[in-house]
Amino acid sequence: ANPSGGPPPARVEELDPALVAQVDHILDGGPTPGGLPSTVAQLDGAEVRVLRAGPVSAADIAAAAAG
Repeated sequence: ANPSGGPPPARVEELDPALVAQVDHILDGGPTPGGLPSTVAQLDGAEVRVLRAGPVSAADIAAAAAG
């Protein structure tokens, strides 16, 4: 995830600190291979709302959150 218009980070360490301060959790799956922008989702209990579609599906996010 990156601010609008910013370069897409490939590693968690490259995330914008202002963005990190606004989220509850970050799932670190290692360096990204590039391609689609990241999936941005909002979780409310078991409900997953995808705010921006990317390579990770809502079903995958729900499974990881339950897990």
